[in-house]
Amino acid sequence: MIPRRRSLAAMLALLVLPILGSGIAQSQTYPNKPVRMILPFGSGGSVDVLSRMLGEQLSKRWGQTVVFDNRPGAGGNLAADLAAKSAPDGYTLFVIAAAFTVNATLYKNLPFDARKDFAPVAMIGATQNVLSVNVSVPAKTVAELTALAKAQPGAIHYSSTGIGTSGHMTMELYKTLANVNLTHVPYKNFGQAMTELMGGFVKVATPSIPGSLGHFRAGRLRPLAVTGAKRSSALPNVPTMAESGVAGYDATTWYAVLAPAGVPQDIVAKINADIAQLLDDPDMKVELDRRGIEPIVMTPQALASYINSEIAKWAEVVKAANIKVE
Repeated sequence: MIPRRRSLAAMLALLVLPILGSGIAQSQTYPNKPVRMILPFGSGGSVDVLSRMLGEQLSKRWGQTVVFDNRPGAGGNLAADLAAKSAPDGYTLFVIAAAFTVNATLYKNLPFDARKDFAPVAMIGATQNVLSVNVSVPAKTVAELTALAKAQPGAIHYSSTGIGTSGHMTMELYKTLANVNLTHVPYKNFGQAMTELMGGFVKVATPSIPGSLGHFRAGRLRPLAVTGAKRSSALPNVPTMAESGVAGYDATTWYAVLAPAGVPQDIVAKINADIAQLLDDPDMKVELDRRGIEPIVMTPQALASYINSEIAKWAEVVKAANIKVE
């Protein structure tokens, strides 16, 4: 019996070796053509800014062009559907923000499954949003804005890039904790939302730090507070919401790279390792810090667990706040 067992083991080894060899060969030659990076929002927002920074560095590392494909609409779901239905060969990547995990329960009858139709590849990092007002608004602090909102229930409008996005959820959290009534005006993309805010058509918003720094520095918007638990190095003089009197407030947004489900694991591992090395590069760290982004490295397995926990967390928030797609 022992010789027979050895014979079977040898046969199995011979069968497995070509499979392993094929996987190694794929990762060693990947990529050998341009890689498409699908972005769920329009140009100028934090996802766009961060994705282009990352993609340009990956392009240099790989010796292949990274093509950026902005597909805004439906809170990022149009891009997600396109990514989910793309070939699982590693040549289509999808950059998500935290809103991806909100959409999983906010939208009914989605044409994709957030858990099953994507392969988690790599975490990129996290940033904060900034409670901001048009310069015509007399409020200079969160407390003053809260007082203004309470004096005019529903009269103050705020913009976001859509229902369920970080700009929407962070404002809803402020409304709940500060007990104020503001009216939500969702726009199709970040550019429109910011244009309307700077033009005074809406008065308040919570844009991300990467997408709003330039407007603060140019004096086009006034930052009142950052949404995280600690101040941002990009805006050191701007207090947190909690420091500003909104007890218990803490909300950040994060960014990650996914691929269509079924991408070979060796390719996933290679992309994950390449992104991790880029995030550890001193020059990249400086650029991310300048934009208020904290780099975060995770394995694909850890990212999968994190995404599942975020979907569960936001499902409770959506239910408790009775947030619905209009």
